[in-house]
Amino acid sequence: MPIDPNTILETVHDSETVEDTIRVYGEWAATYEETMTAHGYRSPWVVASMLMVRASDKQTRILDVGCGTGMTGVSLAKVGFTDVDGLDVSPDMLNQARAKSVYNNLVTADLLQTVDIADNTYGAAVSVGTFTFGHVGPDRIPEIIRIVRPRGLFILTVRVEAWDEHGYDEYLNTLVDNGLITILDDQVQSHFDKRDQRAHFLVLGKN
Repeated sequence: MPIDPNTILETVHDSETVEDTIRVYGEWAATYEETMTAHGYRSPWVVASMLMVRASDKQTRILDVGCGTGMTGVSLAKVGFTDVDGLDVSPDMLNQARAKSVYNNLVTADLLQTVDIADNTYGAAVSVGTFTFGHVGPDRIPEIIRIVRPRGLFILTVRVEAWDEHGYDEYLNTLVDNGLITILDDQVQSHFDKRDQRAHFLVLGKN
């Protein structure tokens, strides 16, 4: 029987340190995709499709934030994007992503720290499943926006429970009021086809 993703994600979400998160994902890396696809994990494809609709230049440079094993990178390649880099905190997950040959560069980085990427580097960034409990909160959104070019896009998912508990609405409205971003879309959909776990699928534009 496939592992319930909620069971292992609860362990990840309860992690108290980055080292704990790296350890749990290291142990899960080899079977991560089997676990997620068994439950109809649809978010990587949804996010890739949302970017496809809004980004006409398929050669635009994209950063997959929290790329994990590369499921979103594969989806981006399937819809025609050819210049994609990946970033993740787990070296073991990145090893799985590297084997897919859909990323130009893969970087190990902790999103709770300043990322060693210059301002205005990417035409777009995407992030699936990273802005949630035990991972990254809304206060790290400006760090991703920083490395996106003006008028570029950041498309991300946020579980509805984390959205409410961590005050995403208020934080995003502050970023809008400060002129940093425009909220172009906010859809609540399911992460999975075969289980009920809903998330905000958010499209932000950098002003």
